[in-house]
Amino acid sequence: MSGITSSGTVLKHAFVGDNSQAQAINIYDTNGKILIKIINVYVTDNMLDFSQLYELADGYPSLLMGDLNAYHYKLEDNASGRSNNNRKKLVSYMENNQDVLNILNGPEPTHLQGNKLDYICLINDPALSHHCEVVDTLTSDHFGVYGEIFLPDTVRRHSMPRKRLCVPKKHEQRIREQMNNWYKHYTA
Repeated sequence: MSGITSSGTVLKHAFVGDNSQAQAINIYDTNGKILIKIINVYVTDNMLDFSQLYELADGYPSLLMGDLNAYHYKLEDNASGRSNNNRKKLVSYMENNQDVLNILNGPEPTHLQGNKLDYICLINDPALSHHCEVVDTLTSDHFGVYGEIFLPDTVRRHSMPRKRLCVPKKHEQRIREQMNNWYKHYTA
């Protein structure tokens, strides 16, 4: 797996196995602890290596989402009645790692041909509260899959007084004139 990291926190782009791509970010709490990794993937047909995708999670709770190009009746894809290698690999991984992986989206198709190819999965914390739905209003051959996960509170609740900068009334006209004069001489 190759990739580019920025400040050790963002995996901008990586090739995961042959013909697979991933982008990921980490979400931190106020103490700098990783709460969850969000990993977006694209896997070409018959090229899924879920173990390599799982390595991106690095043991942290992770939300893996994207086009896995996988269809199989065991994953509630009733439209095609077929299976491809990606789906077989995903089903095998799920059956062997039930305590690690949870597919969030239901049986709704995510492709115009009626297959479910796009997924949102929780890794390493499959019981995390969530909501998921297919959004079929995009102008693409794939429908969007919308997901929400409910994380522990990530922001300390405190308030700060709001500061405002004010110009005294007696100086307003002079400041307007200075600004107008500056813009007259401004060249882009």
